[in-house]
Amino acid sequence: MTILERRRRVQERSTSCKKPRELLLNHHPSRSTQFSVTSSQSKQKVSSLLQSLQYKNRRNRQMEKPRPDVIVMRAIRETVRELLREQPTISLHNMANALAANEYIFELYSMPLMDRDVYQTCQPNSGAYSMMQSLAASLKSKLSIFSNDTTSDRNEKQNSLDRKYQLTNAFSKLRNTTGSASTIMIRSWEDAKAHLATVFDLGSLGPETSEEPNESDRVVHKYDRALRDISRESLLEKPIGMTPSQLRFQEMAKLGQVPKAISEPLQQQIEAAYQKREELENARLDKLRAIEEETKRKEQEAEAKKRAAELMRQMTTQEQDLVKKALYGIGPNTEVIAKIGSDTCQRGSIQRLQPGEWLNDEVIHYFLIMLSLRDEQLVNEGKRSRRSHFFKSYFMTKLMNDGDSEKDGMYEYKNVKRWSKNVPGKDIFNLDKIFFPVNVGRTHWVVAVAFMQQKRIQFFDSFGDSGYDWMEAVFRYIKDEHMDKNKSPLPDEEEWELVPCVRGTPRQLNGYDCGVFTCMFCDFLSKDCPLVFSQDHITQCRERICLSILNGRAIL
Repeated sequence: MTILERRRRVQERSTSCKKPRELLLNHHPSRSTQFSVTSSQSKQKVSSLLQSLQYKNRRNRQMEKPRPDVIVMRAIRETVRELLREQPTISLHNMANALAANEYIFELYSMPLMDRDVYQTCQPNSGAYSMMQSLAASLKSKLSIFSNDTTSDRNEKQNSLDRKYQLTNAFSKLRNTTGSASTIMIRSWEDAKAHLATVFDLGSLGPETSEEPNESDRVVHKYDRALRDISRESLLEKPIGMTPSQLRFQEMAKLGQVPKAISEPLQQQIEAAYQKREELENARLDKLRAIEEETKRKEQEAEAKKRAAELMRQMTTQEQDLVKKALYGIGPNTEVIAKIGSDTCQRGSIQRLQPGEWLNDEVIHYFLIMLSLRDEQLVNEGKRSRRSHFFKSYFMTKLMNDGDSEKDGMYEYKNVKRWSKNVPGKDIFNLDKIFFPVNVGRTHWVVAVAFMQQKRIQFFDSFGDSGYDWMEAVFRYIKDEHMDKNKSPLPDEEEWELVPCVRGTPRQLNGYDCGVFTCMFCDFLSKDCPLVFSQDHITQCRERICLSILNGRAIL
């Protein structure tokens, strides 16, 4: 065989290896009309097309009916029965609201099936399990500094977010049931289950036992939820409880079945551990009862509404007309409604502020510019001593190589090394706060905030996720920035505190308001105001964002 013939055969083999990928992209029966990828197109364009397909598939998954398992349905059933024990009859609307506000149900449904099984075997010691789960997440995020998350980890996080959206959308549909959900009355679990079946896929569930749970089951269920709620208040407390083997031994001791081979010191040790566990749990339950007193809750709600009304003033008639014209006026979607420097906001983007619409990155980024201008004004007027900075979501996208076909999820400081030149004073360590908005999986908006002078990084998510991964990335960026600009390690690294999304953070009760909540987190926190808004204020918040964009500065 001649040299030329050998080269020709090698070239044919290399060309044939590329055909399957080209056939997948060019000749797939469901995509041939959408994409036509040739070998001359860049790798970046191919990656962009694949990301677009992944995004569409993800949105379709989020709109699917939830498929709860027995554990989740048991939690929903007990919640409904608790409501019915307080009131013999409740409206479908109130039931849907109660379920949508129940973090316990969301946490169960969003966790992997294996974790649900482990959780079920830990009962009634699940308070300790919840604490261990939180600490494990924290440790895992710290270890991610040295090793990047695997693809399976990132997929599981996205799947967890998708399941939360499925549940939120289902409860939202339940509230919007044809025939007015406020007039449909629920008198039993069977009534509730019949309506849940319209928004849930219950086909995979087996037959359900119809017997009413006894008082012991109710106490365990309520007690378990109380422990999980309180464990979130302080992630630094030591987990309580005994190991499964110790629990089994304790049960055997009650029945008089303790093997004679067990030594006396071991028995005393187990009894002491059980007594300590009981004391700690009783103390926590007392604390929970004090916090959740009905009269105090009503007072807090009234105070929150009052403060929200003070912070979000009513618009004048002229301002209302201006907002109405922008939100519902007729014109091309590409028409520029607002512009400052090279940044613009088009009619199509600003009309996404209509109730029930998703916000896109253009309107969110433009609103952050309005917050930055207001912050500058407050400093110039002497009402604030330090400036704050609002990064666009592209910052975290670049920092974590989000969407990159090869480095997706990998931290890379060099990608954003020069971004700090655009912050006020060109030094992030002289700032008051830094806001890092994140578009998680291109489907959910959250924000991490670095309180630079308080040495604290805190995560805010209207779905209540802890956000450890994002906070660790922000903290690592701060340390790398200090090393790069000051040529020395961050001197007070041990003093910094990472605070996950805490209880009481305003929560969305539907599948489309996450962008509005994120904008309001930034708005309120930039003025050092408490987060006293709720889902009831979101329509007013949308108008507030619109007016800020039209005025060229956020509302004071």
